[in-house]
Amino acid sequence: MFGLVAFSICGFMSISCVPARPQQVAAPVPVPIPSPWEKADTRALSAPASAESSVAALAAYLTGGLSSEEEKVRALFRWVTAHIQYDIEGLRAGDYGDLSPEGVLKSRRAVCEGYAGLFEALVKEAGFEVATIKGFAKGVGFVAGDPVPADFNHAWNAVRTQAGWKLLDCTWGAGALDEQGKYVEGFDPFYFFTPPGQFIFSHFPRDPTWQLLPSPVSKAEFEALPQVKPAFFTCGLAFVGPPMGLVTVREPPVVLTLMVPANVALKISLLKGEKPVGDGHVRTSRDGDHAVVEALLPEPGTYFLRLFVARGLQASQLDWAMDLRVASALGSGARTFKPDAGKKGAVKSKASAISGSGSTVRIE
Repeated sequence: MFGLVAFSICGFMSISCVPARPQQVAAPVPVPIPSPWEKADTRALSAPASAESSVAALAAYLTGGLSSEEEKVRALFRWVTAHIQYDIEGLRAGDYGDLSPEGVLKSRRAVCEGYAGLFEALVKEAGFEVATIKGFAKGVGFVAGDPVPADFNHAWNAVRTQAGWKLLDCTWGAGALDEQGKYVEGFDPFYFFTPPGQFIFSHFPRDPTWQLLPSPVSKAEFEALPQVKPAFFTCGLAFVGPPMGLVTVREPPVVLTLMVPANVALKISLLKGEKPVGDGHVRTSRDGDHAVVEALLPEPGTYFLRLFVARGLQASQLDWAMDLRVASALGSGARTFKPDAGKKGAVKSKASAISGSGSTVRIE
């Protein structure tokens, strides 16, 4: 499972709802992006201890001086993601402690149920309609193409503003697990007001109403979706045709077509189990906003195509964007793709150079 760590979390189930920290390739290149939430985030991150004595006091402080509904909700979300740490020790011991809003506010530790409960209490104090949603999330231990267990393993929230209901996940917005099972704090803004059409790739609510989609997807359709990470959407990628989490062919090559903005760098790794397959088995050709990925599977069986992306064609850091399970009844043997030197828009992918080291995993 690519070194992912499987835990029972939240007091719910067997596949952890903690997210995997996105894998990265090469050194980071920070790109400052102006945030529309700067005022709300600043207020949340500078809250004094005197304002944190109770849920009511904290909600009043965080929303004070903010004019819009969205800013107030953002300040509450940002405070929770910045000040509550995932309780890995309690998880492993099977003792989650006091997960009431007051208990979490005092201990500053929780699993997903505690994150969602504290956020719900703060939002209610601020005068907004809010719901805690239980369901399944594709977190630690989940592999693309796996069936979804009958049990549910995660909790998140929806908030109603004048613009309608909005989805968010404080647990996934706060941090992730690394390959050693260590919790790594790190704010992920993707999980604040996530569009329903993107949220459904990783979160499946018990009550389909909370998908907030015009036509809710079934459990089977959710299982069939590829394992998609925030970078897929933040870099503007899109599927050509229905997205599929499992692609089966009689014999190689496997072909995948995506919409990829021309200014987005794209690299592909082909893995067999946890090991990358050698060079020459993956080829990517691009023409404008279209990218065609071809993979030769040396032997019959199941493999994984892992996509890495970054804005800027010269970017030295690429983020894990998607896993796709691919299978073939026949292998390609020793056959490999020839180098595409001189072919316009074509790139020879070096799978071994982007083998996906340093992954971390989303918690539930």
